[in-house]
Amino acid sequence: MKRQPLRGRGWHAAPRGPSGAHRTDLDKERCPVCGCPGSRLGRRFARWHRPRVPGDPSSWRWAVRARFNIVFGVTSSGARTLDGVAPCPRIERRIEQAAILIGRMHLSRPEAARRLGIDREYLRKTLVRYPGHFEAALARARSKGRPRPADILPEKEDPREPSAEVLALMRKVATTMAAGVPQAEIAAKLEIPLPAIRSWQESYPARWREELEHAMTISAGLVRELAGREAIGVDAAAYLRQARAVQRWATAKGLEIFDKPSGATLAGFFATYYRPVRLDGASPETLKGYWAAVRSWVAITGDPPLCDITAKMLVFYRDRLAECGGRSAAPRRSAASVRSHLSHVQFILQKAGPAGPRNRDAAGLIDQVPWIKLPRATWPIPRVVRPEHLEAAYRMAYRMEVPVLPGIDPGQWWRSLLAVALNLGLRRGTLFKMEWAHIDFDRRRVVLPPEIMKSRRPLIAPLNPTAIAHLLAIRADSGFVFPWPLSPGKFDEYFHRLQDLARIARADHFGLRHERKAFGTHLFEISPAAAQWALGHTTLAVTMKHYVAGAELLARAMDELPQPAAFLERAGAAR
Repeated sequence: MKRQPLRGRGWHAAPRGPSGAHRTDLDKERCPVCGCPGSRLGRRFARWHRPRVPGDPSSWRWAVRARFNIVFGVTSSGARTLDGVAPCPRIERRIEQAAILIGRMHLSRPEAARRLGIDREYLRKTLVRYPGHFEAALARARSKGRPRPADILPEKEDPREPSAEVLALMRKVATTMAAGVPQAEIAAKLEIPLPAIRSWQESYPARWREELEHAMTISAGLVRELAGREAIGVDAAAYLRQARAVQRWATAKGLEIFDKPSGATLAGFFATYYRPVRLDGASPETLKGYWAAVRSWVAITGDPPLCDITAKMLVFYRDRLAECGGRSAAPRRSAASVRSHLSHVQFILQKAGPAGPRNRDAAGLIDQVPWIKLPRATWPIPRVVRPEHLEAAYRMAYRMEVPVLPGIDPGQWWRSLLAVALNLGLRRGTLFKMEWAHIDFDRRRVVLPPEIMKSRRPLIAPLNPTAIAHLLAIRADSGFVFPWPLSPGKFDEYFHRLQDLARIARADHFGLRHERKAFGTHLFEISPAAAQWALGHTTLAVTMKHYVAGAELLARAMDELPQPAAFLERAGAAR
């Protein structure tokens, strides 16, 4: 039986039109009764809803989602909450304590979780689930002085015990989580509502930690036993997912999964030598790639001593890694991903080998460096944004409500971003780090320092009239040109939402990198050297391999290929 819509506190339904459907102002997507914006979910908004009221979070943006006639509210950060739902007294006390530590003692959230004696990820999810209560508690905490010791004591555990049925389900959930399965997937697999799992974690924290610790201990023993053995090949993807879950648990506990050998290992050598010597000043993306390769090496091989690593072990690592899925839904990892991980491992091994003219900073821990051939690299087919898709997204930007920035219309922010990205061809990281101080409107150019460039080389690029006009539309005195107050993942989410509003098929959704490739393709057709310089590449081969849509250039060139007169007569007759 469906639950009835929430009533009171200003909730109402949009008036119905002549056809019986809920009537809205489709031009502005606002309710004719209260003016509630509904562009977040389009026509779904024309159901039960209410405007903001005192007590809502300052970042609140109402978006109606009618599921079983229950109306949800959504903050600008994407957190979804049910109207009228308040945390239990124990959770409310925890939110108050976290607000005191964060607002009055200026501690970070992980440090606040440590002081409260709870898991930092659990605290983060609690604060995201009740954003209004946390913001109110934070405001109260900041208005007071130094906290008393009694205000921040860890909460006493609830002595209640779950029933036998609930305890059995909790054990199943903990065991599945120890295998690296996400909670949403567990809920679907065991046919348990996801809110019920979260409720168990809140209502029986001591019992939940006990069951999870027991399951993770057993899972760690299984990973320790299988590491480096052929049995991994039975289901390498499931094993690697389980090993990653165990690694996260062990890191949070300060434990070691595998027994430390007497000699140096690849992971230890990377942390103590390679990382500080070779990767000083490296970008976060580079460090992330190296750490991913090291973690997968430890999970698959068990991190043996450097002197015991052979070419056969590298083959074992390569084959098991290829059998695991990557970021996409494909059952096998791509050859490019395997090549990247394996090359990182071999770079580390080279610095552990003997020193030489081209390897002067090697540590000399092993006499001979094992080596195997990397998987063959293939040239990808660059995909550029189609002009009609870019135009559709540009025209529908007026319906965007994020980011919320003082003095800047969100729609104009997105239009300027699309136009500047296409006309400068900058990487996403550089685009968001670009400041107004880098733009010289008098000389119609942008001067980017090497600190924000991936190549660590400065870039001086001219600004065409289109870029200048869109920059002037959001011009500020100082700060970033395109400030983004939310997380990088939220940018992707809202960028997809913009393209959904433009009615672009999901398969055709594009990113800023596709605009960069369109910029490189057009510029390469005019001047290959200019394209290489504007894109910041050291060689022209990189530009041609990753950023030039050769098929489009070839098609345009072949249309202009000179033809003998007889060929043209035959072609005209065929038409």
